[in-house]
Amino acid sequence: RPPSSSVAIFDSLFDVLCSLNSNSFSNFILLGDFNVDMSSHFSNCNYVHLTNLLNSFSLTQVVDEPTRPGHDGTSSLIDLVLMSTPQALRECVTVPPLANSDHLGICLQVESSSNTLQTRPKRRVIWRYEFADINRACELLSNLDLDSIFSEAQIDECWSRWKKAFLDIMDTCIPKSTLPDRRSVPWMTKEIVQAIRRRNYFYRKAKRSNSGNYHSKYKNLRSRVITMLRQSKHNFFKNLNPNSNKAFWKAVKSLNKKSSSIPTLTTSATTATTDREKAELLNAHFSSCFNSSLPPIAADYASTPVSSEFPEELRCTEDEVRKLLSSIDPSKASGPDCLSARMLKSTAMSIAPAVTKLFNLSLTLGKLPKEWKVAQVTPIPKSSQTSDPTNYHPVSLLSILSKLLPSCISVTKECYQIGFLE
Repeated sequence: RPPSSSVAIFDSLFDVLCSLNSNSFSNFILLGDFNVDMSSHFSNCNYVHLTNLLNSFSLTQVVDEPTRPGHDGTSSLIDLVLMSTPQALRECVTVPPLANSDHLGICLQVESSSNTLQTRPKRRVIWRYEFADINRACELLSNLDLDSIFSEAQIDECWSRWKKAFLDIMDTCIPKSTLPDRRSVPWMTKEIVQAIRRRNYFYRKAKRSNSGNYHSKYKNLRSRVITMLRQSKHNFFKNLNPNSNKAFWKAVKSLNKKSSSIPTLTTSATTATTDREKAELLNAHFSSCFNSSLPPIAADYASTPVSSEFPEELRCTEDEVRKLLSSIDPSKASGPDCLSARMLKSTAMSIAPAVTKLFNLSLTLGKLPKEWKVAQVTPIPKSSQTSDPTNYHPVSLLSILSKLLPSCISVTKECYQIGFLE
């Protein structure tokens, strides 16, 4: 509610609550910045109108702490939570402000009337590559028993063994952290994070002790955090390199407030609302864009026996594979196999013999590992018509090594085509 609005806004709110009751919505929570100080009350006409509203619908205001600290040491309770069933409230506490707001946040825990289990917040694993023991990883990779790994002439079995050994060594040599899946803005620095933690610390101290000294330190740190955020954001965009695609799109993504999730998809025959239904509908559309019928194989080609002799000019060498591994862009995302581009590049010297064996075995058998033919497909909308499944095009993320094999073939063997591998 804007501070300058008239008391007529309470009449409009009264009508909305009447509409809720008439539609059997008897249990609800109404919350926001009402700009009515519930701690000063009595003589204020806005307070009287809001109190009458609460009494009319048997609503209870459950916030009992000031939510907006003043600059002169005073505070007010203007951010309210109105509940029709206050017995469902388990906890209601104030928390430090978010971003540049001068209002405290409100953390509300309500017991749901349904028996559905609450899902745990998503968490993500962060690999701390800056603390990785690369020398140890290279030593362990160099000492792998390749004869045992490639003892069977089955490409999928050999790939699975080597991949497991590689990931186990990475897990040993690279520390990792598990964090809540909260993406920060690109101009958030380590110094700002430390300042925010220090600000929150003094906020808790001031709240518990009611000490003017702690409150003064909290206000100073709050102003400092706001200044640091503004300055860091200004410097980020000032120094942003327009030629750096990754940095540019990271900045664009941080400014885009739209949800990245796919909305409900609609066709003339069906409507997809759940994630599974959307995935199946998009998959059907993407599949229909490709011609699945293949030309018949010539009779003389089909009857030609496969030669057991592998062309020597087609064989990959360790030197070629090492150069390709060293040329990997470490910022590229890993594919479905979860092999990090950064670690493939850092350990190129040690893994070149194993990757060379893998490439040559694949070429000898005429087959690719099944996992190399799997892609993580992301649907990208072509325009603003996001509810139309035909308005999306797929972007596929493949295994990094599966993309190196054609490059290795094309170095000196231009007369052969990797596309004929199964």
